[in-house]
Amino acid sequence: MASVGVATAAPTNNFSIATLTTDNDYAAATVSSGDDDNGPSAITSTHVLWNSEDGIEAYALADLTGATVTDVDESTGSMLFTNIKTATAHHFIWTAADGVFTITGIGTLDDDGTSSSAADIDLSEDIVIDALGDGDSIDNCNLLGSGYGHVVIWNYCEGKMWNVDLPSGTVTVTEGVNTAADLQGNVTNDYYELQTPSPFNQFGVVEHVNGEYSMVLSEANDSNNVVAVSRFAITDPAGTVTPLLTFVQDDFPDFWQLSVNVENEIWCTHIESGSDTFDSDDNLGDEPTICADATFTVADYLPATGANSLAVVLAGLALIMAGAVVLVRRPRFA
Repeated sequence: MASVGVATAAPTNNFSIATLTTDNDYAAATVSSGDDDNGPSAITSTHVLWNSEDGIEAYALADLTGATVTDVDESTGSMLFTNIKTATAHHFIWTAADGVFTITGIGTLDDDGTSSSAADIDLSEDIVIDALGDGDSIDNCNLLGSGYGHVVIWNYCEGKMWNVDLPSGTVTVTEGVNTAADLQGNVTNDYYELQTPSPFNQFGVVEHVNGEYSMVLSEANDSNNVVAVSRFAITDPAGTVTPLLTFVQDDFPDFWQLSVNVENEIWCTHIESGSDTFDSDDNLGDEPTICADATFTVADYLPATGANSLAVVLAGLALIMAGAVVLVRRPRFA
């Protein structure tokens, strides 16, 4: 695959989601008077954040209590993401005209979702996304993935990936990655109705394992019903789609965002209404925020060296023995 733009090294760590579960789930009702989701979510070391019609809502990570609407408006929150490595919430700095979005930098939020005094991060080159394409409405081709020390934008109509290193802001553009036609599953659904202009259709988690990239998102069936949270291959030409957590059909209306926290082994999402999948969201009305157990694999990056598969496996086992791979569950919020 051809790499275009400023060259940069791959992330210094491998990162992937090992398991997503419904175990030990806990939930909270929305506090937004607008009463509708309006973009992505993020998880810091202390709070779960998501963008509503009123702006960013913040919930205590430990129990989703103390919910407030912060001073960050919904336009800024429409491009919210997490640096999973540092559990820091960020947002893109952008302008838009005639459906063309130009991303020039990255802002930082405090852990509680309020505005931060931290200096903005300049991108090494602007990211320009024509979200209208040949039509008159925002298309559904761009996906935003929070990563472990980086953030990724994947356009699965054009087969293009922008990989932004954190905290340097160095942008690497890779063309020739997978498109929707290359994938063995549906990467999107039609539930998401844009309230604030944004070029993104879904917000997920990007994984990186020894030079290969994938994104974990909600998966839809042919009737546009969400049926799973799945791993979609971005760079693997096989275009594999691997379910990590499956649902009862139609159980998750408007599910198109998820965030994770490695330290406390949690994943969180925000859905349109209650579900049969989780126990904790009963009687919470529309727009509940839900968190549950997850596990992750974090290891040193093994760059391509021409080694055969056995050598890579043995190297991985050596990392596990050396304690470089995080696999063991730890007490939540210890």
